[in-house]
Amino acid sequence: MGAGPAGPARGGAGGDRGEAAAAARAERARIAAGLRGTARRHAAAAVAAAEAGRLPEVLAGARAGLAAMRELLTELRADGVDDEPPPTLAGAAVLAARRRAAIRYAGQRRALPGEVEVAGYRLADALLREEGALAVTYLPDGVRLSATWPGGGMDGGRLRELADAAGGAVTRSVPEAATVWLPG
Repeated sequence: MGAGPAGPARGGAGGDRGEAAAAARAERARIAAGLRGTARRHAAAAVAAAEAGRLPEVLAGARAGLAAMRELLTELRADGVDDEPPPTLAGAAVLAARRRAAIRYAGQRRALPGEVEVAGYRLADALLREEGALAVTYLPDGVRLSATWPGGGMDGGRLRELADAAGGAVTRSVPEAATVWLPG
């Protein structure tokens, strides 16, 4: 504070960028660790099911594990230089604004496991349609994403794949709406 007026501004801006970059790297590392753990759990479950001869479970587990690995690779490839929001549920607000969609948060916000944050972000990305609406509700046992959009046409398979990768579930009652629950 005692350095002249130009000193703190230059040092502060550079320091802020450095701190932001360090925070982004730390967040990516946290997310990657969570996704690696999820992928390992899915692989172990698939092996156990295969050894027991439960082939439908093997197929479902393998698909969920591959989805988790795809998410891991996508996040690790991101360079953090562009203007993309962080892959978290909070970052979904930027996606909504870009698509002229409404987003509402309810419940006590809290940090969720990295794989749940990334899955929630990817689900929000899939659910948010232009002029649609998304509600993100923090529950004691996880988080619920409820979306409606005009016109229907959502790929339910992609939603299930993303939800399964994080141990969640998808409910659809009409073509233009979906609800996803993720643990956390």
